[in-house]
Amino acid sequence: MGKSETGHGINISNFGHLIDVVSSYSKYSPSNPDLIIANMKAKLDEAKLLENALTGAGGREKTDGSDRKDLFKSINKLMTRILNHYCSLKVSLRMKGKAKKMVAVIRGDNVRKKKSKDGKPIPNQKSKSHLGFINRIYNISKLIAWLEIQPVYSPNENDLKVSSLKTFVTTLTNSVDDVNKLSIDTGTKRAMRNVCLYKVGPGVIDIALACKKYVRSVYGARSQQALEVGKIKFRRFMKL
Repeated sequence: MGKSETGHGINISNFGHLIDVVSSYSKYSPSNPDLIIANMKAKLDEAKLLENALTGAGGREKTDGSDRKDLFKSINKLMTRILNHYCSLKVSLRMKGKAKKMVAVIRGDNVRKKKSKDGKPIPNQKSKSHLGFINRIYNISKLIAWLEIQPVYSPNENDLKVSSLKTFVTTLTNSVDDVNKLSIDTGTKRAMRNVCLYKVGPGVIDIALACKKYVRSVYGARSQQALEVGKIKFRRFMKL
């Protein structure tokens, strides 16, 4: 969790603390409805609900993203096995060369690597164009279609059979779609949480600041009460 995301939670926690503090003030009787204790508590509940929903969505996105990463990480080993099997068959050198090129594209082996200023290749580079999720799926599908029309490609190993490879592509596609959907859901929930906290006027931050000003107006700017609420910090990460 990034520092800013942690900061949002601190704003919510401090808002709850502010409510507890001003609830103990006998002279606290604001005319602004946003500052009424019951309404502030309702706003706090809304913020907590939205924050919890965002945390849950973000967790699901992270988990599925990790699963997708592991799934795509398994591609290179599978492609190597396919290539080795194909090269063990009675096919021409030209056909074997074509298979090698197709597998190389999928693995990113045939990409010209960028060099550093001293002329040495930068390590661990992969082509974004070749190794993007969608492009990898597309290139794997091309390989499968090419293998499917060759009668000689008929492995006994179940996971190397065309039918299994097609299922694998479906699994890859679903993993990408699932993470994309979760990413959209997380973004929507984050936007809702941000509006609740940072919307100018009805947002938590503005209500908290208005509450502090009201306390100063009732007890005085240098009063114990004003100093007490002044110690409760809020950070505006954005203005909406």
